[in-house]
Formats: sequence, structure tokens, C-alpha cells
Amino acid sequence: MPEPAVAASPGSDLPAWVLLNTRGCPDRHLNATTAGAVTSAGHPIEVSFQLVDPPSLSRCFFHYAGPTSGSGRYTAAACVTGADGAFLLVRCSFPDPRGGSWMHNDVFVYRAGPGGPSLDLLPRPYPIQLHKDHVAVLSCDGGDHCLVVMPRPRFDPTMVYDMHVFSTRTNSWSTKVARVAHGMKYVALLQPSRVFSLRGGGFMAWVDTTHGILLCNVLDADPEVRLIELPPLLPSNEELFEMSPLDPVREVTFSDGCFRFIEMEYPGMDDDNPHCQFRWTATMFKRTIDDSSENWELCRTVDSAELSPADSCFADLFPQIWDGEEKRLTLDKVLSQFLTLDMYNEDVVYIKSKLNACDTNGWMLKVDTRNNKIERVPPFFAEMAYYVCTVQQCDFSKYITHGSG
Repeated sequence: MPEPAVAASPGSDLPAWVLLNTRGCPDRHLNATTAGAVTSAGHPIEVSFQLVDPPSLSRCFFHYAGPTSGSGRYTAAACVTGADGAFLLVRCSFPDPRGGSWMHNDVFVYRAGPGGPSLDLLPRPYPIQLHKDHVAVLSCDGGDHCLVVMPRPRFDPTMVYDMHVFSTRTNSWSTKVARVAHGMKYVALLQPSRVFSLRGGGFMAWVDTTHGILLCNVLDADPEVRLIELPPLLPSNEELFEMSPLDPVREVTFSDGCFRFIEMEYPGMDDDNPHCQFRWTATMFKRTIDDSSENWELCRTVDSAELSPADSCFADLFPQIWDGEEKRLTLDKVLSQFLTLDMYNEDVVYIKSKLNACDTNGWMLKVDTRNNKIERVPPFFAEMAYYVCTVQQCDFSKYITHGSG
């Protein structure tokens, strides 16, 4: 997929695409991206974005003027759970003012343009719970409107998927039944952690990094879901991640007609030398959407021990990853995990790095896997220690025509 122009549009100083920290920061940040709405309980809420050039992380802000929990232990939260074109899905959770741990969830559609940004509450009742991260948004008819899609498996008597669809054009919910392709394995075990469109048509991909990609054209009159299995775990991960989620070391995206997949390993984890514990390798694969062989083509493997800084990177280097005396990178001193494959450049991957897993701050590595170079290492900052900073590459910024402030 060709990379968009550097600027979003004529007269705009915003990047054409961003790497977005999907967790919202509870603060008011009024600018040209700000849009407001009213929650289902009648309280005002605003959503804004601070948009910066990648690989620095852009941020989401929200301002909630409603009541807090009676105990004060629970506060409102917001998270971007989906993106396609000018549209974002924003899930907001609000505490029960009577106290206790119960949280109330609303889902909003943020539209960056054309025109000024808008924020619209999805009307209740929801057909199913929409608090999960694999609710899909699909831009339709050149961005004129969008669909919000939530799949739900059931047995009837064999397994089918109910596709619950909300249309911003009709402002109503509908349901399609999608049959399951013959011989599809693991379908009952799927627990997707992210979803994206395939840009063109109505194909959506729900990604479970353990089992595979659930693929469906949600615009079909008689839709079918099929599973594209991911490659088996790489050897050193078989024991290390046997019972653990694989999102920290696996990532899937789609561009130029191909699914691209990457998996990270830590070959030094079993070594006696503690200074080699965080050395990593990352192996990349790809396959077409209609490849009947189910085989993934091996592209390349990059080793952190073989990387060197590009000229553009020297200003970002910090002592934890750069030995000034020996003039070499020391990436084995930081923990690197959670990858983001670049949708526009198949040679680039972004990787989060921290001094340790409990750190709230860290750095984004921009790695050129073809030339074994680190191109940038900007810092990022998190406000809370108990969540993972999830990153989503999206291009809603190009639909906003004024500066972000």
C-alpha cells in the first residue's frame, strides 16, 4: 500500500497517518480534533486527539463531566477500539455513582471529517455487549457512513456467526447470519484481540494471535466466515508462551493484497548470561487472501544483535541502548515487545521497548528490517501502570483540515 502524502490535506499541518495510543487520557485537550456528545445517562463528554508525526505516539484525551463513583476508587475510562478511514470507535466506561465496582459502558462513533469532527452515541439497546476490543468499524461509500459490526458465534445446530450490524446511515441495528466454511478448525476457541478492514469491499479480519484470522465479507447478502490459520509457534516460544497470550510477540496486518505476520523470539532467555536476556529476533511471513495452500511465505528474520542506528536515529539514542565507547547498540538491556507492522512499508516494524515490564514509560523503535537499521527511537509516556499501551496505525488524521493545537 503506497504511503499517503506527508501532510493530511492542503492547509493542514497534521500527519496523514498516526500511531495512536488507544488508551484515553482523562484530561481536557481542546483543539481542532475535539468533538462532544452526551452519554446514555445524559452527561456531557468530549474526545480529543493530540496528533504527532510517527513513530512518536499520538494520544487520545477525554473529558467526562458526569458523576464519579461514591467510593472514589473507580473513575471514567476511554479506549479507541477500532478505526477505518475517517471513523473511530471509542468505548467509554463510567463508574456507578452509588459506589461498588460496576461500570457502565457506552460506545461512540468519532468521525474526523469531512467538515468538523463529530461524536455520536450508538443508540441502545445494544444487541450484545460491545465492551470487547474486537468490535469492527467499516467505512462505506467513500466515507459517507460506516457500519459497526460485532460477530457472535452460536450453534444452530452447527456453528454459525450472528453478525450484529449498526448503520450510521439508517441509525439502526440489524443481524445477518454468516455460515462457517466447511472444515474450519478452532472456530469455537477464537478470542480475537483486534480487527481491521481489508480496504476495499466489505472484508473484515478478526485476529486471534493464537489460532488465526477470522475473515468475513460483512456486505455479502449470504456471508461466510473462514479461518486463515497462523504459522505454528516458533521453537523457542513453544514453552515460553505455552499458556500465555501471544499479543506481546505476534502481530498481523494486511496491505497490497497480502496478510503480513511477524513473531518475536528471545533466544537468550535460557542463557546463563543475564546481559543477553532481552536480545530478540523477529521473523516475518506473508500470504495472499485467497491462497488455497494455507502456506505462509517466509520473508526474513531480523536479529536485534545485528541492528545499527541510521543517521536519523542518533539524536534519539539514550544510554540504555547505546554504548558510546564501543559505538554500538545494546538492545539486550531493554525489554522489547508488542509489535506494529507498518501498513505502508512492508520493511518497517515498530516495537515498544521499556527498561522492565512494570515501567510506565518507554520508547518506540522504528526498525528497517531489510537494511537492519533502527531509524527512530522516540519516547512515549503512560499515565497508569496497570495497562498495556496498545498502538493502532490509522489515517483518520488526514480528514482533519486544521492544526491540532
